[in-house]
This record gives sequence, C-alpha cells and structure tokens, in this order.
Amino acid sequence: ALGVTSAPVWRSTIFGRFSPVENFNVDIQTRWRTSLRLSGDPTHVITSGRVPSATFTNINLGYLIKGAGTRQAELFINVGNLFNQAAPPAAFYGGQTIPGQQTTFAFYDDPLGRTYTFGVRARF
Repeated sequence: ALGVTSAPVWRSTIFGRFSPVENFNVDIQTRWRTSLRLSGDPTHVITSGRVPSATFTNINLGYLIKGAGTRQAELFINVGNLFNQAAPPAAFYGGQTIPGQQTTFAFYDDPLGRTYTFGVRARF
C-alpha cells in the first residue's frame, strides 16, 4: 500500500456572506478537519501516528462598481489563513526518497500561513 495517504474522517467547510452596505460584501470561509493518522496503510506501526485536527479561516472583502448595462467591476482583497494558523506537524514518510516530495504537513492543510491577494474582476 505504498503511497496511500491518510484522510480525516470528517471535513467541513462553512461559508458566510454579509453585506453591511450596498455593493460591499464580506465573505468568510472556515475549513475544518478531524485528526488523522500519518499513514493510510493500516499495517504501518508508527509511534506517534496522529496529526491533530486543524481549522483555517479565509476572508474576502469586495466592492462592486456598476457601470452602464451589464458592465461592472469588483475591487477585492482576500486574506487567506486569516489567523495565521500553523499547519500541525505531520512528518509524512511517503516521499522521503523522492527529492522535492517530502512534506511536513497534512495534504488538506494550509502550509503557507497568512497570504494576501488584491485584485479587480471586470465584466464588459
């Protein structure tokens, strides 16, 4: 069962949106997963083989500018991993002999920490 990765028993994503004023939206997304084993192979014996549960929250602020007809633009800022939650350590062994594939976090987690994205979406 080489290459079998483990998966959490439960995962959930909660998404909420509210508009405190006209044309301004606040979107909040929270992802959560249960704890998981280091290996998806039940025959592996690992001394401390659990990775704790994890929660990551993202927020997006968007302001819509309406033009003539169907023309519109949205200015937005997104903050990924808003609370800068560190991914729980998970020393996966699966890629240890393949350069560049050794990971230290679960595949479902956010290893980057807090990130910022600014942009404009436009429709003409």
